Amino acid sequence: MEEILSYSIGVLHHLLVPEEGFRSMHNIVKKDGYLFAWIYGKENNHFITFMVNPLRKYVTSRLPDKILVLFSLGLSAALHGLLLCLYRPVKKHKRLRHLRKRLFYYSYLSWLSGFDFRHTHAVVYDHLTAPIAHYISKEDFLSWFERMGCKDVIITHRHGNSWRGYGRVTR
Repeated sequence: MEEILSYSIGVLHHLLVPEEGFRSMHNIVKKDGYLFAWIYGKENNHFITFMVNPLRKYVTSRLPDKILVLFSLGLSAALHGLLLCLYRPVKKHKRLRHLRKRLFYYSYLSWLSGFDFRHTHAVVYDHLTAPIAHYISKEDFLSWFERMGCKDVIITHRHGNSWRGYGRVTR
């Protein structure tokens, strides 16, 4: 039997009404098909929601693209340097591992440290360019699946600062 899947990775939280985008995904999936979505989480993102989000909303999302690219390159260079120095896993320093896990956004930034500078820049640029970014709680995300009547729903944290959700459409 062919399974039908609709997925969204990093899009719904940039819509004016994210749940409407989710509903549109649901509406195109046949019975016993699946929905998968990844969204920014409200939980553990206080720095982003209180510091970065206002900067993005009122300043960077309104900048001309060429200026934003240059601005985000500067931020990316600083962040990438921190990633390489503090977050990249080093096998020689196993004794420091327990201290490193206490670093700011450890799970996410240690994952990000495994990528090259271009990827870091893409992530920074993405956070600064979108005119809308919602940070959605696990409870609210789960309720989207429930309102659509989905079964076998699984919601998991991704690096402690975003949510992944998966569910079966039952109609």
